[in-house]
Amino acid sequence: MSSDYPSLGEILDLIRRSHAEKNVLLGNGFSISLFPSFHYPSLADVLMRQQSRLQERFHVNIPELISRSGLTDFERLSQLLQSTSKIVTIYPSASDTSLKEDLESDAELLRHALASAIQHVHPDRRGLVAENTYASCRETLSMFDTVFTTNYNLLLEWTLLARLHNHRVSDDKYDGFKFYQRARRHMQHYDDDALPFSRYGTINDQYLQTTNRKRPQNVFYLHGALHLYIQSGELTKLKGQRDDNDFMLVPYIRCMTDSGLLPLIVAESDPKSKMRIIREQKYLRDAYDALRTRSGTLVIFGSKLYQDGHDTHIADAIVESQVSKVYFGYQVSHKKERDRRLIEAQILSWTDERDEIRRHGKLLPKLEVIFYDTSPQSFWRANTL
Repeated sequence: MSSDYPSLGEILDLIRRSHAEKNVLLGNGFSISLFPSFHYPSLADVLMRQQSRLQERFHVNIPELISRSGLTDFERLSQLLQSTSKIVTIYPSASDTSLKEDLESDAELLRHALASAIQHVHPDRRGLVAENTYASCRETLSMFDTVFTTNYNLLLEWTLLARLHNHRVSDDKYDGFKFYQRARRHMQHYDDDALPFSRYGTINDQYLQTTNRKRPQNVFYLHGALHLYIQSGELTKLKGQRDDNDFMLVPYIRCMTDSGLLPLIVAESDPKSKMRIIREQKYLRDAYDALRTRSGTLVIFGSKLYQDGHDTHIADAIVESQVSKVYFGYQVSHKKERDRRLIEAQILSWTDERDEIRRHGKLLPKLEVIFYDTSPQSFWRANTL
């Protein structure tokens, strides 16, 4: 059955020959294909291990919740807690607000647990991945005009935006951050002058125009990242103090989280809550608007946009954009026929939503969706050291 679907390599060949604008959206599967420890069950396992140092920080409710619910997806666990906190208040026996407060507190605690678990399994240094691995991935990503990611980790940063011997490894990709000053070259701040569009209104308005800038931002962390922090009211990106391998950056981030300072990550349990955070933070709002202003083609790799409604806000941005062709990848060969039908029906519903918008008079192209199998290949073609 999987032979009926094109492979990632075949899709990339099509993209390479296309003259349309080329965009890519990388989900957690991008990271998992290099480090399986980034998989949700693996992250949950970090909290469940008997000798885990993280268990000492997160009281017994969190490991017990994972064990009894059988859930390993942090977002689904948080959603369960939030839903329960709303339901219990209607029962007289639960009129005491302490239970509701405990449930909401544990939902917030899960955000800390997720950040800590990712940092715990994260490679400490850029140099722990072979340079030819980065180079292979960088070569593939270089064909795309714009790169979006929902990953929190540093793998994309280390692939595209790192410096080797004081020279950038990739001059055509820019994430919108620039250095503060020479005395603090390990810190950068957000420069929204580099956005690939001009905004005339709010996130819900339709007054977005693309612009041609000398060096437009073309790398976007849609849900934030581990190395992004709000400091003194300004969004700051932490950089490694040694260019070649980001020496001690990840341990430093762990220390910041241990002290209670959370990175800017959108780990809320439902799209409505995620959009609230996105609207409140300018960088996230700009990243979301950048997705909404794309045109041409969009390749989606390693993203479960069809699952549990966690990220319908991302799907909404795609439907509202000028993108005319979406290549959606998932592990076709690992799915039963019924699961394949459900996944594809969910993604194909985007074409109906686009048609509905077109019927209301908005000038958008028709949307075509093509599925491909991610099982045989990934963006990483070499092995780690």
